Amino acid sequence: MRRYYCNERSDNKVDANKAPPLWENPWFSPDETYKREVVESKEEFKWVKRLFPKTIIPDVPKHDSYPTPSGWMPPKDPPLPLPYYVRRTRYNLFPIYSEMRRDELNLTTMEFSLVKLIILYKIDGDIFACEKDLVAFLEERLGRKIASHVNEPQGKIRILGAEVVDIEQFLLKNGF
Repeated sequence: MRRYYCNERSDNKVDANKAPPLWENPWFSPDETYKREVVESKEEFKWVKRLFPKTIIPDVPKHDSYPTPSGWMPPKDPPLPLPYYVRRTRYNLFPIYSEMRRDELNLTTMEFSLVKLIILYKIDGDIFACEKDLVAFLEERLGRKIASHVNEPQGKIRILGAEVVDIEQFLLKNGF
């Protein structure tokens, strides 16, 4: 058993040679009881594997004709030789999302105006070349200037002044 010293508090004279009384820990068990046998079970690991995220996109579903009734198109195989690549989501959809943000405060109504941003995620490779091609495509298609912001570490581009359909057309044209 392990022994612990109690700290006694007294106002009397303390004898330096006298050791404080010992306290024995009744819940402590010897080290021999902690030694356990390790058993590796590969049968139960299948339940753990189900929790891991999928690392690859599943195979593209086969259809009789493209585009499908929902408008879905598979990526071109092999992809065009571009310095960038836009990966699809795990459901084989384009990684395009819209976001509403506050813009400027209208001082007469004291309300914020909202701005719709389109965000393109999962861009690999030269993201600045992708942004340049995307803005050129959108300006030619829409006939006006397009504002964009590149977030290189996260691999995403924010676009102001375009719609999701326009960006989908750009991705389809490039075979993503």
